Amino acid sequence: MRMDLMRIVFDEQRRAEMRKKSFQPTEGKPQGGLKPWREVVTPHPDVASGRYQQAEFAADLWQVDQGEGSDEYKHPTEFFRRTFITVGLKRLMSQALLRLSGKGGDPVVELQTNFGGGKTHSILALYHLFSGTHASELPGVEELVKDAGVPIARNVRRAVFVGTQVSPGRTHRKPDGTEVRTVWGEIAWQLGGKAAYERIREDDERATNPGNALKELFNQYAPCLILIDEWVAYARQLHGGADLPAGTFDTQFTFAQALSEAVKTAKQTLLVSASRPRRARTSGPTRGSPTSKSAANGAAKRWPV
Repeated sequence: MRMDLMRIVFDEQRRAEMRKKSFQPTEGKPQGGLKPWREVVTPHPDVASGRYQQAEFAADLWQVDQGEGSDEYKHPTEFFRRTFITVGLKRLMSQALLRLSGKGGDPVVELQTNFGGGKTHSILALYHLFSGTHASELPGVEELVKDAGVPIARNVRRAVFVGTQVSPGRTHRKPDGTEVRTVWGEIAWQLGGKAAYERIREDDERATNPGNALKELFNQYAPCLILIDEWVAYARQLHGGADLPAGTFDTQFTFAQALSEAVKTAKQTLLVSASRPRRARTSGPTRGSPTSKSAANGAAKRWPV
């Protein structure tokens, strides 16, 4: 008994010493004659000239989808030239390659980060990955595609929805004359124009869940990539008794579940939603992320980035 106790004490002391050593500061011996970093690294022209504006370098999915903003974000080659592909981002992109090629992969992904955690940048990486640009023109992507073992799916139809940029209180008229009211109407129109919208037009006009029509829509226009950002901000504007073109708050949750299930059962379709974790309110309806509720039902995979 005494020997066992001594052995335990010895093991604990040994572990304590190992932990102490792991926190010791690293003592380096810098090589003499090294140049200062400012003589080796050339700052971006905007920084060097004092014209740097932080807002210009904030990722904006809606702006990029509209063909606006700086080349660092809207041009696929320039975007990946300035993007360090982390382990998490590589995994996300690899799963997307598999899913849209019909070789597996998670069908529904919910990105979870705090503000500034890179969720919009991760979505933009997928947006540009399936822009039709060849992998050889995307720095760092060619090796990723090789490791994934599948090529980038061709002719991917992309649908982008950013909740802070769309008003749920009015009808949105498209260039071809189509009038869109809901999230599902917007997704349908972006995937296939007026013809795709007609498949769910009645549900869009009535602000009711389109149900199985979503799966049929995705199968017809596959491969499909659906990117949703700031859905929480959009849904928060929908009040239970309000008569808004976009429907009610509860309808968003119903649609979120239907969308997740449709994507999961459709071929070559991927849904990626970005939301910031928030506390649920203690009174009234829970104002969480629509996809958080569908994730609780097993349809979505939570993915911190």
